[in-house]
Amino acid sequence: MPSLTKAVADTMQPPPAGQAFIRDGKLRGFALRITAAGVKSFVFEGRVRGRVRRITLGQYPAINVGFAREEALRIKSAITQGRDPVLERAAERKVLTFRDLGEVYLQRYAQAHKRTWKRDAQMLAGYLAAWNRHKLPDITTADVASLHERLGRENGRYAANRTVALLRTIWRETGATLRGIIRPLA
Repeated sequence: MPSLTKAVADTMQPPPAGQAFIRDGKLRGFALRITAAGVKSFVFEGRVRGRVRRITLGQYPAINVGFAREEALRIKSAITQGRDPVLERAAERKVLTFRDLGEVYLQRYAQAHKRTWKRDAQMLAGYLAAWNRHKLPDITTADVASLHERLGRENGRYAANRTVALLRTIWRETGATLRGIIRPLA
């Protein structure tokens, strides 16, 4: 069985219907899939705890053969260590975003316990709106410091300090609900 190369990927023709695979001769489980529409993607197929898993590594030519082979080796190594890359990817997609955290804070704490909850909602929609798509584990103290500095320059120290105080409150009040999902700010 030949090895997957750029030349093989370039010359592969789409099947009349469904999908076709060109399997790599060097790395078992590594293949290039082409659909009837002509979309080419690298995949890795292997057994995880007895179940066959097919993991898409990326589309060709956006990623090259060498990179896809390295990713397939990384995934094969993870499977050998007893991990399930498919479940890990699914868990990664379910990680809460800052927007989710803000909604939990407003609904479960602020509206019930604060007269100024509308101001908190305005800060979340205004000063903190740029963070809405950030995943919670990716937010660092350096991000908070950068936000504080920027708000201090652009909107004044009062706004900067109130925003950081709101962040502390959000983390403190939602921490009991979301224990283990987020790490507290230092």
